[in-house]
Amino acid sequence: QIYGAITPDAARAGLELFAEHTDDARANPGKHPNVDRLLQLVEEGRTLRVKHVFFA
Repeated sequence: QIYGAITPDAARAGLELFAEHTDDARANPGKHPNVDRLLQLVEEGRTLRVKHVFFA
């Protein structure tokens, strides 16, 4: 983990990784839900915290 949360900067980095799907996601909302989430975080300037839960 580089960012510790999905910050707008982390979301931008994720969009770079999924660059081939980003334009398609913008044109077809819902087709790429993970990319949609990253776009939303960037557009709204929000951070998504994720907590890992491990089971034994």
